[in-house]
Amino acid sequence: MFGTLPIADAFIAWSNSWQPHTPLISPSGWPLEFQAYSLAGAAMLLGVLFWLWRNGPSAGSQQLA
Repeated sequence: MFGTLPIADAFIAWSNSWQPHTPLISPSGWPLEFQAYSLAGAAMLLGVLFWLWRNGPSAGSQQLA
């Protein structure tokens, strides 16, 4: 439970450290770099979930049989 607190704290510190002169490239108001990291993180999470769905606990029990 407490292992994620430093990660959340670091993210909050990073998100609050944006300078006023940071260019906002995207029309939604979020910096393009943040959107790229968010999309990459979502893609990796979906990839892991898909891998677990295809090679989950049932795959291990089938190999033992």
